[in-house]
Amino acid sequence: MTLENIQLGIRGHDVPLNDPSALAAKIKELGFQCVQLAITKSFPNLVKANGQLDDRLVDQLTQYFGDDHLPLSVLGCYTNIIHPDQQTRNQNITRIKNYLDYAGRFGRAVPVATETGSVIPSGYTTKNFTPEAFKQAVAAISDLCAHAERAGAIFAIEPGRNHPVYSVEKVVELLDEVQSPNLGVVLDLPGLLYQGNVDQQAAILDYALDHFGNRIVAFHLKDLVINGPQITFTRLGKGQLDYRAYLKTVAAFRPGAKVTFEGMPLEDEIASQQILASTEE
Repeated sequence: MTLENIQLGIRGHDVPLNDPSALAAKIKELGFQCVQLAITKSFPNLVKANGQLDDRLVDQLTQYFGDDHLPLSVLGCYTNIIHPDQQTRNQNITRIKNYLDYAGRFGRAVPVATETGSVIPSGYTTKNFTPEAFKQAVAAISDLCAHAERAGAIFAIEPGRNHPVYSVEKVVELLDEVQSPNLGVVLDLPGLLYQGNVDQQAAILDYALDHFGNRIVAFHLKDLVINGPQITFTRLGKGQLDYRAYLKTVAAFRPGAKVTFEGMPLEDEIASQQILASTEE
């Protein structure tokens, strides 16, 4: 495993700077090669009240972010696309469509990504694991993929344990249901692990790469400590993720893959970057 075979990135909003020029410069100074940019989180002072992008804002941001500057791993528009309130759900979906319309301005095939969200406004519920919840997710994702096709963009879904698309097997089911070439996947292997499957992480990754590897647009990275039902994300080397095997497999499968730290404080992301640099083979 070598860092030369991946593009290591960071979430923009993990760096507490809300000026585009300063943020891009700081991320480069820290040695990261790409960024997962959630514009409403990084630049709440620049975004309109409805959270949508416009030409003025995109022109400003593309001076610093994109293929010609600091490449994007993901254009993040993380929101709840199956919110129980229909008006809120429609607003959330409309905002993602707006991002899809602008994604190409940031570079070639920059994906717009979200998780599915939840059938309740917030928090954990077993209702997310029902056929009805999955059906709602399929309907929303189908709508977004149709828009992505018209816009010439990629819409990517990130599976998560507390959402209707909660496993790699569910991703395969989703891809079977939504027959769109414009549907991608953000794979967060640590975010799919729990006490019942943490010892199967290599098999889970292999399954994902074998069954939908060509759809994966970006990877997430952090370590995790599992204590019964309690899961804590942490810097690399402090938990139960075999991060060396994870990155070695990803780098071999997709040389140049964009791999983004997330789920931990900036100081842990910097420490994790140093750990990777010091353990190169």
